[in-house]
Amino acid sequence: MGKRQLGIGRNLRKRQKTEDASSSEKKDASGSKESTDAAQEEYITVPLEEEADPEDPTSQLCALWKTWLDSDRDSELLLNGIINECDRLVRLADKASKANKGSTVDSKPEVYAIFGMSLAELAKFHTEDTTAGNTVKDYFDNAVERIELGEARKPENGIIRLAHASVDLSRIPLEYISKMDLNSTGKAFPDIEKLLDKALEEYLSGYKLIKADKEQGKAFKQRWILEIFDTLDDLIDIVRSFGEDHNEQIDSDEEEELEEGEARIHGKKAVGKRHPLYKLIVEIEKDDNKYGAFFEEQLSNFLKATSASEKASAADKELQQGAESKFGLWLLAKAARPTRIYSELEFGEEKTDEKAKQEEKQARSEGIKILEEAIEHLKVAWNEEIPSTWVDLAEAKISLGNMYEESSKEQDKLYEEAAKYLRKANNATHGKYQEILDSLVDGAESD
Repeated sequence: MGKRQLGIGRNLRKRQKTEDASSSEKKDASGSKESTDAAQEEYITVPLEEEADPEDPTSQLCALWKTWLDSDRDSELLLNGIINECDRLVRLADKASKANKGSTVDSKPEVYAIFGMSLAELAKFHTEDTTAGNTVKDYFDNAVERIELGEARKPENGIIRLAHASVDLSRIPLEYISKMDLNSTGKAFPDIEKLLDKALEEYLSGYKLIKADKEQGKAFKQRWILEIFDTLDDLIDIVRSFGEDHNEQIDSDEEEELEEGEARIHGKKAVGKRHPLYKLIVEIEKDDNKYGAFFEEQLSNFLKATSASEKASAADKELQQGAESKFGLWLLAKAARPTRIYSELEFGEEKTDEKAKQEEKQARSEGIKILEEAIEHLKVAWNEEIPSTWVDLAEAKISLGNMYEESSKEQDKLYEEAAKYLRKANNATHGKYQEILDSLVDGAESD
């Protein structure tokens, strides 16, 4: 049986954030149809956690924030309501402190974290604004100001620091990279690599505080924290895509400049040495780059912290599945390098020297190990209501099958399992994966 097509998810859909895939594909699988043009309800029902105090304003705010996270995130009105409530609570606390001379009445940490993140979310609605006070920069400046106020008042709280990391990671592509082109220079932009490193340092410092405090540890199990890894992954993709998207625009006049000092994306010339993304591209193209190491280590820590028991709530189980899916897909992408090396040596020009054989053997062993681990995570991520989780597992099975000899028992079994998952997903999504399924099945029959 010949080697099968890879990149199922990438060919049919851009990898989406966990919540986007969940909401849209649950609708597809169930066959439900909801009009996106339906008028918004005048009132919003905000469910509180079971243990939350319904009379506590902070609990109500957290519930409102969760409502935003669970929504399509297209209501600026809802977001402004959250921001206004955060502002109200901070002002009330400040007023109470002034009234109680000699004592300080302060808002809870969650208020500052939500305040900063909601302002950062609001910036996404105003990317085209140029009026002073309403630009992307203004919204992020305000977000950071609220976060830093919380950090000053609650220096021992790690959740606020994680929120700071979230805001800073969102800021880099929206405020800076979106304004760059091939001719951009470091003089017009801050050091992007330093900004990214600072955001990751904020995350690490926050995680250390959380790990040392059981109460903060409970607050660690939140969807927006998992989404920090989405934001980091998306940022790295944006940097890679920047070089790839602009590569064809490099004309002959720029070739000489790039040869003197250039960053490369997959071996292709991308940006010159004076470009603000140069150092970042050089780093992320390393096999052992620091951002990949951070992602893997910290997502693993998040998985350990959110591991759901049999008695866990549906929300906790869904959070764990999201983390498992993210980690499995990360490993699947990580396996691409040894898989590529193995394929090039196995099916490229004939090489008989011992060094090439050893490289092939090592690449195959490394690829199989990573893919087997990816499959274990994607099995846990399997969700009967989300067809993309079935397709992700199918892709991992195909990738692993490609590492075995053609028509071997191992390969046939893996391809058959992948085809079963694809048929299931194809039926649930009304033919979305038919082309890939045909390729897999036809290939088997032709062999």
